[in-house]
Order: sequence, then C-alpha cells, then structure tokens
Amino acid sequence: MRERTVRLALAVLAAASAVVGFWAGVAPRSFYDDFPGGGHQWVAVDGPLNEHLVRDVGTLNVALAVVAAAAAMTLVPVLVASRELRPPRPPAECGGRPPGPGS
Repeated sequence: MRERTVRLALAVLAAASAVVGFWAGVAPRSFYDDFPGGGHQWVAVDGPLNEHLVRDVGTLNVALAVVAAAAAMTLVPVLVASRELRPPRPPAECGGRPPGPGS
C-alpha cells in the first residue's frame, strides 16, 4: 500500500512539474501573463518579463519532472529522496552543522 502511495505522489509531482515546465519553456509570455491560471497572476506582479529566466524555470521543472517520473517507476531511494517534500533541517538539529548528506 505504501509503495503505491509513494508512486502516485511522485507521478502527481512529475505531471505538475511537466505542465509548468513545458508551459514556461514553450510559451514564456503566456506563462508570465497567466500562471497559475484561473484569473490569477503570480509571475507578472514580479516585475517585467525576463524571458531567459522564465525559460530557465521551465527547464528546471522539466528536469524535476524527469527525476520524479524515474523515481515513480523505479523507487530508487536516492531519486525518491530528491523529490521529498519537506523543508531543510535547521542547523540546531544537525549538531550545529549545516545539513548535509549524512544528517
């Protein structure tokens, strides 16, 4: 049951990242003017259009979609952990050191 839940969550993350990524990469002006849709505009209020930045965000999201899809198909722990949804641990929880691979 848990494995199926993890696969489903990763598939949803992959799909959402793919939609955002392809939208920003293929139609940066539309993404800038209309994201997230439904009459809301989150990007346009952040200053003038920077097409290069919007395309970079799109490329990043496509890459995250690929990683999430690979994680959903294989459940390789390092891929699953790379798409884990949690904030980084504060240094106090890591013995005063910045969080790293072993923390």
